[in-house]
Amino acid sequence: NRECKKVDSKWADFPGLYSVGENRYFNYYKKEDMDKIILNTKFKIIDFQSNTTSSGVKWLIYVLKK
Repeated sequence: NRECKKVDSKWADFPGLYSVGENRYFNYYKKEDMDKIILNTKFKIIDFQSNTTSSGVKWLIYVLKK
């Protein structure tokens, strides 16, 4: 969720926490923006949760169905 970031996207890796050995590309979205993107697809939002880590990073978690 980009509300806690000063950038819209970045390359990142999480050594020691979760690492695929390569940087991954992340985009940051506000929930309202992500909802609009999903509504313009053939997917339906089945479930939504948000999670904030101990370091203050907020994750938007969607379960979608086609």
